[in-house]
Amino acid sequence: MIRFWMEGGFWMFPVLLFGLVSLTAAVLQLALARRAALGGLVVGALALTLALGLLGSFAGWTNAFAAVAMVDPDQKGAILAVGFAEGLTPTILALVLSLIVTPLAGVALTVRANLAARR
Repeated sequence: MIRFWMEGGFWMFPVLLFGLVSLTAAVLQLALARRAALGGLVVGALALTLALGLLGSFAGWTNAFAAVAMVDPDQKGAILAVGFAEGLTPTILALVLSLIVTPLAGVALTVRANLAARR
């Protein structure tokens, strides 16, 4: 797990931050369904989580291409393979967080809609 985090680099921090914001908002929406309207925050933070994951991947791939320009031609394939694998790490974290938050947010927003319909 530590290796996974280290491979992702800087971009893991904003991905985790906004992923946790969306998770917290989804849990609060479910717990406070009668009093809170946090659906926009959940969706916005989750979209930002995914966007930051992709941005981190693009930054990692850019670094991999920059590193390939300075090595022997025999090593280019191996370095690109490692660079692409490391570059995907922020996106993988963002997708895992979205797989956790999305069903929870769906349940929370459905509960809120059902409560609103009963009034």
